[in-house]
Amino acid sequence: KLEEQIQLLPSPVQQLCERLASAAGSLDQSAQWPAEQLQWCGEAGVFRWFVPTEFGGEGWSEEDLLTGYLALSQSCLTTTFVLTQWHAACRRIITSPNLQLRRQLLPQLADGSLFATVGISHLTTSRQHIARPVLTATPTEDGAYLLNGFSPWVTSASTAGLLVVGATLEDNTQMICAIPSDRGGLTTHPGEKLVALSSSCTDRVDLKEVRIESDEIVAGPIANVMQANTGGGAGGLQTSTLALGLTVAAVQ
Repeated sequence: KLEEQIQLLPSPVQQLCERLASAAGSLDQSAQWPAEQLQWCGEAGVFRWFVPTEFGGEGWSEEDLLTGYLALSQSCLTTTFVLTQWHAACRRIITSPNLQLRRQLLPQLADGSLFATVGISHLTTSRQHIARPVLTATPTEDGAYLLNGFSPWVTSASTAGLLVVGATLEDNTQMICAIPSDRGGLTTHPGEKLVALSSSCTDRVDLKEVRIESDEIVAGPIANVMQANTGGGAGGLQTSTLALGLTVAAVQ
C-alpha cells in the first residue's frame, strides 16, 4: 500500500527520488552539505508542499506530506533529514501570529530562494538539566532584544540564510525569533563529525549580543512558547516516517 501511495506522487517527485538515490552513497561518504540535492528538491517543487497556497505554496495535507517524506527518505536520508529541519523552521513561521513576518518570509521559503533551519532543541530536550538557560534574551529600552549564549544542535546553520531559534528571558518566559544568518554577533560552525548524517552539517551556533527587532519575533515572549506556537514539538510523525523510509530502503 505504501508503494502504491508513492506511485501516486507527481512524476517530477518520482524522478527526483531516482536522482537522490543515485547520489546518496557519495553524499554520505563526502560529509558535504547536500547543496545540489536541495537544488533538485527546489526544481521539483518540494518546498512548495509545506507552504499554504496564499503564500505561494501548494499546501499539501499531512497525509500527502508523510507520503512524500517516505519516498524521499528511501532515496536519500541525509537530504530528507535536512529538509525536516527546514520544514520545522517553516512550520513555526506559518503558525506565527506575526502576519508581516509570514508575508515576508513564506514566499521565499516556498520558491526555495531562502533556506531556513531551526535551533529550538534547548527549549524541549537538549540541555534541560542545566540550571541557567544556554540561550537568553534581554529586552532593550527601544523594544528590541539581545540574545546571548548558544543553540547546541542546529542543522545546516553554516549554509542557511535564516535561523529560527528559541531563547529564554530572565522571568523564564520564552520567545522564538527569525534571525538572518549574517546578523552581527552570530557565529556558525561547519558541522560536527557524527556517527551518521555528518553531511547534515549539524553544529552549535554562538550568539553574542545579537539584536532581534520586534518584527522578527515568531512567537512570545510567553511561558512555554513551544506549546503556544503550534508548529509542533520536538520530533513527530515525520521523524518516524524517516525511520520507516530508511528501514524500507535497507530491506530493499
